[in-house]
This record gives sequence, structure tokens and C-alpha cells, in this order.
Amino acid sequence: MKLSVLILTVAASMIHALYARQNQGVYEINCDSAFLKKPASIVDIISTKNIVGLGEATHGTHEFFTIKGELIKSLVLTAKFKTIAFETDFSAFQVNEYLIGNSSDLAQVMTNFYLIYHTEEFVSLLRWLRDYNMSVSKENQVLIFGYDSQHVGNLPKMLIKYLEKVDPVYSTECEPWLAELQLELQPKFRDKYTQKLDLLAQRAAERKSSYLEHCSAQEYKFAFQMISRMKSAVIQSTMRNRHGTKSQTLRDAEMLENLKWIRKFTGDGKVIIWGHNGHIQTNKFILKNEDHFRMGEGLKEHFGTDYYAVGFDFGSGSFNAVNYQKDARMQPCFVSNTNESSLSAQLKEVGLSCYFIDFSSLSENIKSKLSGVRYMREAGIGFSGEQFTFARLDVASSFDAIVYVNQTNPTKFVDVRKLR
Repeated sequence: MKLSVLILTVAASMIHALYARQNQGVYEINCDSAFLKKPASIVDIISTKNIVGLGEATHGTHEFFTIKGELIKSLVLTAKFKTIAFETDFSAFQVNEYLIGNSSDLAQVMTNFYLIYHTEEFVSLLRWLRDYNMSVSKENQVLIFGYDSQHVGNLPKMLIKYLEKVDPVYSTECEPWLAELQLELQPKFRDKYTQKLDLLAQRAAERKSSYLEHCSAQEYKFAFQMISRMKSAVIQSTMRNRHGTKSQTLRDAEMLENLKWIRKFTGDGKVIIWGHNGHIQTNKFILKNEDHFRMGEGLKEHFGTDYYAVGFDFGSGSFNAVNYQKDARMQPCFVSNTNESSLSAQLKEVGLSCYFIDFSSLSENIKSKLSGVRYMREAGIGFSGEQFTFARLDVASSFDAIVYVNQTNPTKFVDVRKLR
């Protein structure tokens, strides 16, 4: 056995022993029911922060969705978190019409969410949030935002609806070219798209007093942000090599700016962020070439210790992803653990099937041992083989805590068109 692997295995055994002595840094979770056996203790740790990032090693793991759902419920109920931001289009804001009871059409608002959220687990969370909102005062209701801006999504229609209210003549003029933004965007027309959006923003600024006669200040601010997000989406969608370092850096940078805006828009309150590990982590991957900027880096720089990043990892099992090894379609993909130096390989030795580790609560000795871990699961929307589900990074300095699941299952997809 290699020395580094031996050290990490010993560290895992030490963590298990500490848990047996009810060490505060390790908390068992029952993954079958997603019930936190010591929810108050875990929430006590997280609730001291104002910005909480809940990651995921894959976008299609049942246990990740249910555990995050339970954490969100606990934070909403006991720690005054009222804003939840998801890695999806900004147009997802429309779901709040359902959450506050103005609409019962869940099927329609779900179309604003990425396919990864079209699951029983996520729908269950939305229904719980709606029930919660119906039981509290308006000022205590939870709002949902999408913080990604890769795509224009449904923003043109949302903006037209706003303009019909505050500037009806201009809305008729804008509708045709705004509708074009929902078609396939052409790089050669990028300047034309952005110039028109700039003119729209200029008109809204010049007519602010007039617009505010027909809408609230919050509606006006939100409309401005819709224009900004559309411009960002146009630029990102028309970039060459959309999956390259430059475009991915822009994506995370725009996510960061959107999250800062969301927090300010909601009164600088507490925010829960749901996204991939790769976005919420506070350090770059360790690559030969410089890796792209991570949203979590900016969150840590901007909010300091007020930002708490929870990474999610697992040992083996299934998850939903686009399988490029078979038909290139979304389906369950299975992996075992083939990287002996990974965090998941070491944490399997703890002997618990599912648990939460708060790094700051562990002894310095254990933390120093874990600081040697350099690989962690980072599978995105696609799957090209198990060897590509690991990323090299400094785990202990990239996250404040880890949720570990020994054996996973895929999320349960639903046809959102049939939701009632």
C-alpha cells in the first residue's frame, strides 16, 4: 500500500473512532429516509452562516437531492433562511407564483428549470415550500431564484409581460426581436442582440419615474436584472468553444454577480445555494494548465467566513447523466471506486453509510491527515467513464464540510407536463 493511501486510511479509521465517541464533527445521516439523526447539531453549525452552498458530485443522485431537501427544510424552519438559489435559468423566478399561491400550475413553471430538476425529489421539495409559504406571513415566505445565465430561457416573455404593464407601445415594438432571442442565437448577430438590449435598458433608465407609476420598485429592479441576464446569456451562448476555460470562467463569474444581486435584492438576508460541487468549491482544480475561475472562490472572497461550502461525495452506485458511452442520452450510470487516493475511497473506511463532516470541528490531527486528500468526485451532466468522474483538488481547503454517501441511487424523473 502506498504511504499516502495508508495515511488516509488511518485518518478514516480515526474519524470513525471519533464518531464512536460522539465527536461533534461527524454526524450520521439516514439516507433511506433523508432524516438527519442529529439535525439540530448540523443546522446549528450551518445556521451561523449567511451564505450556504450545497454542492453535488453529480446532478442526478437521489440521496443528494433528498439530503439537500431535508437540510433546506431545517434551515427554513429554524434558521430564517428565506432565499434559495438554484443552478438553473434566471427565469425560474416564475416558480414563486406557485410557491406563494398565485398559481396552481406547477407543470408550467417547471419548464423554467433544467432537466436535472424534473424529478420526484425536487417536486416534493417545491410542494413542501408551497405548503410552508401558505402557513406563514408574506414577509416570512421563501423565494426561489435561478442564478445561472447560460441560456435566455423564458426571460423575453417575462420582460414583454412587464413592458405591457409599464410601456405598452414599446412592448409591441420589442416583442419580435425579443422573441428571436429564444431561437438559436447566431454568433454573427451578437452585437445586434446586445445593442438592442442596451437600448432597452437605456429606455428603462430614462423612463424610470414613468415605469414606477405602474409597478413597484422591486418589479423595476427585477426587470433591469432580466435585461442584464439576457445580455449575459447572449454573450455566453455565442462564444466559440463554449466549454473552454474562457467561457466557463465567464459563466462562473456571471453566476457570482447574479448571486450578489439576488442577496441585495432580497435585503441581504440568508441565502441557500444549490449547485454542482465545481461551482460552490472555494478553490480551483489542480491542473497542468490554469483552471477556470470558480463561483465559490468569489463567494469566499466577497463574503469571507460568512460563506459555508458543503461538498457532496460518494463511494459507488448509480446516478442519472447523459451517457456518452451508450446512446448519449440521460440514463442511470454506475460507478464503483477506482481511485484509491480519492476522498470517497478513504471515507468508505469510516463504516457509516451516510454522514456529514464539519472540517472545523475535527481535531487538528485529523484535519491535517485529511488535507492530504487530492481527488474527489466531480461528475457533471455527462458521463464518459468512471475515470472522468474524479477531479484533482485540495479537498480540505475547497469545502467547509462534506456530506458522504457510501452507496447511491439515481434520481426519479417525472414528466413535468403531467404535474398537477
